[in-house]
Amino acid sequence: MLPINRLVVFSALAVLSLCLTSPAIAATFNVFTSSELRAALTTAATNGQDDEIVLGPGTYATNGTTFAFLSNEQNTLTIRGAVGTTRDQIVFDGGGNTRVLDFGCIGTCGAITLQGLTIQRGNSSAFSTVSGGKASAVATTSNLTLSDTSFLGNVGGYGILLNSSNSSITSTPTLTIANSTFSNNTATFGPVVQGLGSLTANITNSKFADNTSSNGNQIISALYVSATNSTFTGNNGTSLQGAEITVTSSTFSNNTGAGGGALSGGYVITVFSSTFNNNSSTTGGAICACGRSVSIVKVTDSVFMNNKAAFGGAVYAGSGTVTNSTFEGNFSSGDGGAIGGNATLTNSIFRNNTAANSGGAVWGQGSTYGSTFIGNVATSGGAIFGGRRITTARSPVAAGGGFFFGSHGGPVMR
Repeated sequence: MLPINRLVVFSALAVLSLCLTSPAIAATFNVFTSSELRAALTTAATNGQDDEIVLGPGTYATNGTTFAFLSNEQNTLTIRGAVGTTRDQIVFDGGGNTRVLDFGCIGTCGAITLQGLTIQRGNSSAFSTVSGGKASAVATTSNLTLSDTSFLGNVGGYGILLNSSNSSITSTPTLTIANSTFSNNTATFGPVVQGLGSLTANITNSKFADNTSSNGNQIISALYVSATNSTFTGNNGTSLQGAEITVTSSTFSNNTGAGGGALSGGYVITVFSSTFNNNSSTTGGAICACGRSVSIVKVTDSVFMNNKAAFGGAVYAGSGTVTNSTFEGNFSSGDGGAIGGNATLTNSIFRNNTAANSGGAVWGQGSTYGSTFIGNVATSGGAIFGGRRITTARSPVAAGGGFFFGSHGGPVMR
């Protein structure tokens, strides 16, 4: 048995160790008015705790002054609707004349979560002294999670700006969007959702409809972007832009962009089990791998219908692979009715695609394996126009054109 004095010292050290390693105790603020919300944000910014602001049903109007949070600590902040409420019952309203929410920090930033809210009618193109950004709905320097949140009718420089280049986020800066909607938002300066710095944007089970980027920019822009089980429709501006983009089980329809109506990537774009319908752009009606020779597109189990562009009616890529996919009714006013660029095509169908000049289905070099070309039309190369030798294997060409290979020789049939 330890002597009594040694036992006391040992116990005291154990308690001290527990205190030093335990996380900060969370504080909860129950809020029902705009003034209570402002008071909660002020206290939460400096109380040294992970904070949760729980909102009762109602409209929280800015009344000309943005809801601001400027923290000197790295604790987290969650703002959510009370249990039993829906997001249309918890409304943050900018009144059409102010930014709605502004989150900044001094030093290292804690993560921000918004859950079960509607954020509407924000309007600001002014530079924020809190977060260092121009956003109408939400500006932040912290990692941001949007869950079950609706953004409606916000107008400004950006809709949401995560300015990780103006902060000290300890981990990889991340924007997470889940089960949320963005409708009728307008960005007058850049993308509707903009990530500055080496940001990763992860989107799941969300919908983006009828948003506008006035300067021909994008709806969402970040260094790395992924979208799963999400829908993008009727947006004026390329839906997703990034150096690397991954899309799974998502739908893109009736979107318009300057480079890629749906997706624009500088390096790698990967698409699984997704549908692209009636998107349009100058280059790559649905997808533009705009890094040109260094850009790669990988498409699997996907459908492209009725997309339009001046070059590459559905897809433009420096290089890529297309597997088990269908391209139908796509149109180019120049070359490559479905695909403009170099690609390996495997077990895919190209039907009724049209190019005004060359390559009714495909313009470029590459190989085709087990693919079918039906009813494609162009002035030269109704199915494929190849500037270099193209290898084909078990790829039938039905009515509507064949292969054109210029001075580089014909196909190698296997």
